[in-house]
Amino acid sequence: MKKILKIVSNCIPVKGATRSIVYDLMRRSYFFIPNALFQILTESENLSIKEIVEYYGQENKEIIIEYLDFLRDNDAIIWADNSSKFTTINFDWNYPSVINNAIVELGEYAIANIENIIIQLENLCCHSIQFRSYNNCDIHTINKIVGLVSKSSIHSVEFYIPFIPDSVQDIVKIIEKEPRIMLFCFFNAPNSVIHFQNHNFTKSFYNTTQKISNTINSKVHKNHFVVNMKLFTESQEYNTFFNKKLTIDGNGFIKNAPNSHTNWGKFLEIQINEVIASDAFQKLWKINKNLIARCKDCEFRFMCTDGSNLTYNEDEKIWETDVDCGYNPYTAEWEE
Repeated sequence: MKKILKIVSNCIPVKGATRSIVYDLMRRSYFFIPNALFQILTESENLSIKEIVEYYGQENKEIIIEYLDFLRDNDAIIWADNSSKFTTINFDWNYPSVINNAIVELGEYAIANIENIIIQLENLCCHSIQFRSYNNCDIHTINKIVGLVSKSSIHSVEFYIPFIPDSVQDIVKIIEKEPRIMLFCFFNAPNSVIHFQNHNFTKSFYNTTQKISNTINSKVHKNHFVVNMKLFTESQEYNTFFNKKLTIDGNGFIKNAPNSHTNWGKFLEIQINEVIASDAFQKLWKINKNLIARCKDCEFRFMCTDGSNLTYNEDEKIWETDVDCGYNPYTAEWEE
């Protein structure tokens, strides 16, 4: 019985303008392949090695075998007796919550209404909340927020707070007591230091000298990439930065993201569930990277979660991003 080529179901080839990537969703890793190998891989499934060589020509036999051996050694393909034994992965994405995560900026208005904000997000089955303060924030406010979260169904929270002198031990006690705090960051601090980290690195508290603002479209860097099943499946149809997310800024305005130019009304003057139910608010959710100029030609597009504003170019009939991307998919080079 002849052996036929089968792509391992958790290894997904993705083509870019200059080169391609195989996403290994089980190992949460990736490796590069030339676009010529992408073509061979995607066009040759269920063919024998003899049929593949015949299709591409005997003069290419050596390089074809070398390519296929490389894929086999990286566990991306196998040679099988019967294709009927193999099942494909369902890449449909679904998530039970109306809002998956939210950013709450701790201005005076948001702090005054923080209990109501948390209740409304909880009613939407929000999984995670990130609390940010760009100005001074005290221990009392942090304790109040943690107390409210501890009584809710919110799964995890993060804090980005300007450095508070002589407060490290207080914060450590709060983090140790409340299991839902996954991250606490003092920014604009005099030094960068890790104060607390648990054994499996799921909880951490640290200082950084960096400043943080609501302008979050920072340069894309490969260290920010994430390869996993959840992100990959979500990114097939949705924009992984905007999808099922919202921001309440320090003045109480509801936005898609902190750096969004559009607000959808002020909290309390309009209910959050009314805002997010609108097609207008959800429009950006469905602008996946296959619909965005440059991103659509990038092999990293299904592992990248850049925080960019999107605008529609009427002349070119395509979405564009304002993100400062450090990678050029047409040269396969990173900026220094």
